[in-house]
Amino acid sequence: MAPFQAYLVVISNQQSVISKSSDEIYGKLIKAGIDVLYDDRQDVSAGEKFAEADLIGIPIRLVVSEKTKDKVEWKRRDSEKTEILTLGQAIEKLANG
Repeated sequence: MAPFQAYLVVISNQQSVISKSSDEIYGKLIKAGIDVLYDDRQDVSAGEKFAEADLIGIPIRLVVSEKTKDKVEWKRRDSEKTEILTLGQAIEKLANG
């Protein structure tokens, strides 16, 4: 049993637009009843963040970055495949298990 349903990670170069977007996404996930760990640390590399999420055992990784724009990158812990989804699509997938 994982401690969280999803891991929301911000990858940015101190860009306030990305940070603001990820804060809004986090709020919407919480409002939808999704149990999410939000990692917005700026002093840690993306690789370190991903490794920590794997160690914790969080099954879904959601990435917010310049690349994703107003969407999120979805990755299952047990898969190498990533998808770019709207937040609504991600919430639906999380809600349906």
